[in-house]
Amino acid sequence: MNGNAAQVAASDTRLLRVHNLRLPFRMQMIARRGRHLLASTRRRGVLAQGEAVFVERYRTVHYEGTTLIDPRVGYELHLLIHDDEPGSRTRSSLAARLALAVFREPACDWSIALAAERMQISARTLKAQLFRENNALTAIVREQRLMRALLALLADPQPRNDLASLAMEVGFASDLRMDDAFDAHFGCTASRVARLAWCRALTWSVVST
Repeated sequence: MNGNAAQVAASDTRLLRVHNLRLPFRMQMIARRGRHLLASTRRRGVLAQGEAVFVERYRTVHYEGTTLIDPRVGYELHLLIHDDEPGSRTRSSLAARLALAVFREPACDWSIALAAERMQISARTLKAQLFRENNALTAIVREQRLMRALLALLADPQPRNDLASLAMEVGFASDLRMDDAFDAHFGCTASRVARLAWCRALTWSVVST
C-alpha cells in the first residue's frame, strides 16, 4: 500500500481508537497484523507488524489506531495480559492495588470503608495515601469498571448485543451512563466499540504467571 492509501486508512472513521487504557496488570502489546500508532505521556510511535512492547502495570497508554491496513489480512493489535499479583506494598502504589481489587469486583458497592477493609488499612490512612498519590476512590472505581466493560466488549459477542446487562454487571446504573462514561474516558462510546469490535482489530488474552 502506498503512502496516500495508508493515510486514508488511518483517518477512516470505521477504525477503532481507544484512549486512556490503564489496566492493573502488566501487558504486552503485540502488532499481529498491520502497523499501529501508540502513545503515552512521554512517547508516541508506530508498532510495526511482528513487533511488541511492554506496558507496566497501571500505566496509561493510548491506542490511536492503525496506520496501515493490508486489505488481504486486515489489522490486529493484541494485548497479552499478565494476570499476576502486584509486588510488595513498597513497590506498588495503593491506587494500583486498589484498581486491581475494583477490576476484579466491579459491581461491588465500593466505599472508603470497604476499600480500606480490602487494603487492610484504616479509612483515614487510605484517604491520605490516595491524596498523596493524586488519586481518588471514585476515579479509580469508574475507570476500572470501564476497563472491565471494554475487555468484555472486545472478547465476547454476547455483551455487544446487550449493553444494558453489561452495564449492570460492571456497576453502572444504565447502558446510557456507561456509554457516556466510555465516550468521556476512551474517546469512543461503548456502542461504537461494540460495533467495531466485530472486526477483531483489538484483541486480548491472559497469561497467568
